[in-house]
Amino acid sequence: MANFSANTVSAYTINGSTGQIVAAGSPVPTGTHPYDVAAHPSGNYVYVTNESGNSVSAFSVNTSSGQLTQIGTPAVGTVAGPHGLVVDPSGHFVYVAEAGGDTVTVFSINAGTGALARLGFTRAGSLPNAVAVHPNGQFVYAANQSSNNVSVFSINSSTGLLTAVGSPVAAGSGPTALKVNAAGTYLYVANLVSNTTSTYSINSGTGVLTPLGAATATGSGPKGIAITP
Repeated sequence: MANFSANTVSAYTINGSTGQIVAAGSPVPTGTHPYDVAAHPSGNYVYVTNESGNSVSAFSVNTSSGQLTQIGTPAVGTVAGPHGLVVDPSGHFVYVAEAGGDTVTVFSINAGTGALARLGFTRAGSLPNAVAVHPNGQFVYAANQSSNNVSVFSINSSTGLLTAVGSPVAAGSGPTALKVNAAGTYLYVANLVSNTTSTYSINSGTGVLTPLGAATATGSGPKGIAITP
């Protein structure tokens, strides 16, 4: 859990019978204003974006206790104002939405240590706030909060770098979160300002999005989405 004002990240163990969570040690320092957290598919590493620190922190996970240990110091630098991040299914790359730079930045992951190395960035729309990766590991989507659209990128499987697929697709007002379903057939986008969720079908071969009907009304100011397995 990213503790934005405390500049720390907290880890918890989960009781398999009750679902209750218990703190796994004390919170661990991050950069300034940690914003989002993503776990490596192996469960061995955790990554945190630091919005005001313009960096991404990496941590190893004690698989017995759940406690975190920072990997390297300082944290790896980004472009500007990193918000959402995601690890690709292969566990080779991290993608970060840089709200302050209007970019999506790519980092490689050292398979042995979990350490990050910045590879490059690609322009997105205005104020990209969140990213999602397709389950097939071939596409990345970015929700652009100020330009009210979603950018689509293809992934170079060798380098991890991104290439824009067509023009950004229109969303509602203030898209701020997005998720791809497990089958990779649909994308859902939460629109913060218009209080709606937009739904798109995904072409699994090209990554292209097609809007499915009118947006669905939500409560006030939706900022996150979760999909049941």
